[in-house]
Amino acid sequence: MPNVVGETLKKAKKALKKADCKLGKVKGPHKSSSKVIKQKPKPGTRLAPGSKVKVTTQ
Repeated sequence: MPNVVGETLKKAKKALKKADCKLGKVKGPHKSSSKVIKQKPKPGTRLAPGSKVKVTTQ
């Protein structure tokens, strides 16, 4: 799974899709320009294809 912390929500969604993951629950503002400040599971974790990644934005 890629590291999406520091990316905008829009770029994070694209990066996760490219890695065969999905954007899961978003905590915080849902604007495409919101910055990701936290993700779960942590970057580098191996996930099954189609797994969801939770993010926190500000």
